[in-house]
Amino acid sequence: MKPRLLVLLSRTVVVALAVGGMIMLILNVFLPLDPLQRAYDRFIGRARRRPFIRRGLRP
Repeated sequence: MKPRLLVLLSRTVVVALAVGGMIMLILNVFLPLDPLQRAYDRFIGRARRRPFIRRGLRP
């Protein structure tokens, strides 16, 4: 595997992750999906400590 291909692949993965995170944040702000939000909270590990997400990500 060439180094250039490896760099391109890793950059693509980083961009895909960033875009996915942005889409998830926008979806959570404009239409809060409850099961998805619950899974996200369990993944982060701090359920019931997020009043700022409903107000638009500004505490």
